Amino acid sequence: TLFGDTTYFLHMLLQVGDQTQVIYPGGDLTGADIRQGIETALKRTSSGFLQVVGLWRPTIQPDPMMAQFGQMQQPPFSTWDTLFQSLSQEYEVRPVDLANGQVPPGIDVLVVVAPQGMSDLQRYAIDQFLMRGGAVVVAGSDFRVTADPMSGGLTLVPIEDGLTEMLGHYGVTVEPTLVMDPQNEPFPVTISRQVNGFPVQELQSINYPYFVDVRADGMTQDSPIIANLPAVTLNWVSPVRLDEAKNAGRTATTLLHSSAQSWLRDDTNIQPDPATYPEFGFPPGDQRAAQPLAVSVIGEFDSFFAGKEVPQPAT
Repeated sequence: TLFGDTTYFLHMLLQVGDQTQVIYPGGDLTGADIRQGIETALKRTSSGFLQVVGLWRPTIQPDPMMAQFGQMQQPPFSTWDTLFQSLSQEYEVRPVDLANGQVPPGIDVLVVVAPQGMSDLQRYAIDQFLMRGGAVVVAGSDFRVTADPMSGGLTLVPIEDGLTEMLGHYGVTVEPTLVMDPQNEPFPVTISRQVNGFPVQELQSINYPYFVDVRADGMTQDSPIIANLPAVTLNWVSPVRLDEAKNAGRTATTLLHSSAQSWLRDDTNIQPDPATYPEFGFPPGDQRAAQPLAVSVIGEFDSFFAGKEVPQPAT
C-alpha cells in the first residue's frame, strides 16, 4: 500500500472454457496496458491468431585484442539475421532487449539466442516471464567463436554474464565442454601443397567433428518440437544435462543427442590440423558415448531470484 508496509500482487484471471490464463498488467498500468494484457491472453486461448515471438540477440562489441594487434574489426561471425527472417515466415517476431527488466506485453514465446553480456535486470525479466507461465527458448553455450589475432584462425573464448547459472537453478546444466562427433558436416580449410616447386593453396572440405550432424536416430520421436525434421547440424555445441532431482514432477525430455561414437573436448583450439590428425583434424577421444544436445522441460519452476534482492534499473 502507499503509506503502509503491506505489499500486494496485482493480477487477473481469465477463464475461457477449461483454460485459465493469469494476466499480469505491465508497463505503467494504464488502461491501454491492461487492455493489451487481456487481448494477449484471449489470443493465447483462441485459435487462428499468429503467435508472437520475442527475440533477444546479443550486441557483439568490438574485440579489444584485435585493435591491440592493429587489425581491423571484421563483421561478427553471427548476426542471427537468418534466424529472424526464418521465424518471421511463421510468426510475428519482435526484437526485445529486456533492459527495463520486463518482457514486453503481447509476447507468447521468448527466444534468447547466444546469451552473453546480460545484466541481472535482463535475467530477472526472463525469470519473471517464466514464472508467469511464459515459454522460453534458450540457444546458448559457454563459448563463442572469434578470430585468433596471432594465428588468424578460429578460437573459442568463454562467455561472460550468460544464463548458465540460472539454467542450472531450473535443472538444466550446460557443461563447459564441446561435443565432437565422427558423424558431422565438413569444414572448408586451406591446404598448402607444392606444384612444380611452387607453393599452391587450395580449399578442401574435411571432416570437422565440431559440426555435429544429428539424424533421425538422434531425435526423440514423440515431440512436436522437432517433428518432421530430417536432420539438424549443431556447430560447437555443449552437452546439456537434466537434473533428475530438480525436474521431478516435471515433463523433461532430451530432444537431440549425438551419435554413440562422439566424445568431449575442452580445448579452445578449434582449428583443425589435418597433417597431424588426417582422419578428423583433432585427436580422437578415448571415451565415446552419445551426448544430450537439446532438452525441453515443462512444469512449475522456482524463481532464480527467490530470497534475493530484486534488480533495479540504473539511475
